[in-house]
Amino acid sequence: MLFRAGFADISYEVVVVSGPDATRFLQGQVSQDVVAIRPGSSAFSLLLTPQGKLCALVRILRRSEESLWLIADRGLGEQVAERLRKFKIRVKAEIALERVEGLKVLPSPALCLGPGELDRVVSKLNATESNPRIAGGIGDDEAGRHGSGDELVVIGDLDSKDVLSLGFIGSEAPRISQGGDKTRLSLLEAALEEKGAEKVSAEVAEIWRISRGIPKQGPELGDTTIVQEAGLTEIAVSFDKGCYTGQELVARIDSRGSQVPKRLYGLSGTIDGVSADSPAIVETSRVSLVSNQDMAGTITSAAIIEGRLFVLAYVQRKFNGHELGLLLDGHRVRELRFSPVTLEVAEIEL
Repeated sequence: MLFRAGFADISYEVVVVSGPDATRFLQGQVSQDVVAIRPGSSAFSLLLTPQGKLCALVRILRRSEESLWLIADRGLGEQVAERLRKFKIRVKAEIALERVEGLKVLPSPALCLGPGELDRVVSKLNATESNPRIAGGIGDDEAGRHGSGDELVVIGDLDSKDVLSLGFIGSEAPRISQGGDKTRLSLLEAALEEKGAEKVSAEVAEIWRISRGIPKQGPELGDTTIVQEAGLTEIAVSFDKGCYTGQELVARIDSRGSQVPKRLYGLSGTIDGVSADSPAIVETSRVSLVSNQDMAGTITSAAIIEGRLFVLAYVQRKFNGHELGLLLDGHRVRELRFSPVTLEVAEIEL
């Protein structure tokens, strides 16, 4: 089975905003309530254009009262830094671009790590017991948000001496795990392998992402994305904070019931004639979503796993309630299942 358990190397670009005005400055620039992020915690947030379109989806990690990290996918760091510099006027804050290495842990329903087991693995590596538990452990479903499909991101500190857990995707404010000099990503790799996890390639990690319905900057998210189209408001937007750049469009659409022309969905279904041992990324041009003879949406990502096709697609609102058909190379997918994507995890059934 493809996803017995896995972890993959990952690198992020970090925009470090530091100084006496760091919190106040970011509070007026991002969609998340920065003031509410405690030291050692993180939260998803959006950096928007003045017109309300998406610049970047980031994770904000508060390192201290005067230092915050904006963690972005590789290749987006300079874009994030430049966007912030445009609005840094008479502000006592510095903006610097760094890069960190880390691991993305990819659990699955067949994972041999039981509830809370990964928490214990990471905790063993930490020299301190001050934060012994990562928010949202595997199998932890108390809040109805966390489960075996969530991804966990663990990164190295800028000085490579600590391991920082950013928590599972459903965690609004995951705790940070910090250790001493012996806490290395390599030690975490070894501990995960002891528990039955295996290191996987970037391609396998991408297949896993698609199968779990997790949107990504590039295929699903870009500079024309409207926040509500991609289901990003639930965990990345605070409607209780004050004004921030790009807020007007987000607030206006929310006040109208979040009615948008299209919505990001996760879809899956059974396909015939595909070997069970041939997981692969599928070219989106081979897949189409139809209603009768009409194109009903745009495919953004697709993958095959054990005879099933998994797809992320923007579905046009006018086809809500219509019978949809998913086609691969012109052949209809059977047992079609779909649901709106949220940042927490789309309910695409395996």
